[in-house]
Amino acid sequence: MGDPSGQWWFDPSGGFLRPPFSNPIQIPPVEMNKDKRGNQRLACYVESNMQVTVELPDQVARQWGETPDAVGRHVLEDVAIEGYRTGRLSHRQAGQMLGLDYWQTETFLKEKGVPLNYTAADLEADNATLAGILAHS
Repeated sequence: MGDPSGQWWFDPSGGFLRPPFSNPIQIPPVEMNKDKRGNQRLACYVESNMQVTVELPDQVARQWGETPDAVGRHVLEDVAIEGYRTGRLSHRQAGQMLGLDYWQTETFLKEKGVPLNYTAADLEADNATLAGILAHS
């Protein structure tokens, strides 16, 4: 099965996923399942990490830490914070970047003074969903 753009494809029999920027990635074979309505369902998640190299003058790098690992961690935290703050990253994605679960991410963002990305429109949508659920119960 491929997407219309031709950039990604998945072959359930062979278990390959081809992103546009690399060679095929071998993934375990999956089974096609049917949901309650009889529709075919396939869920496959391939997790990989992209490595990015950043060159910084020593004086600048030392502002984030004394070791390369400390500098890398602080830069990663800053990227996660800014990505979440601007809405480019979800709460889950920010936590995933940092290797944190939901509550650890919540604590991390709170400690860093990052406000919750939850708008009045989000509240209205949640209230409408809740009202719909309560109306059916």
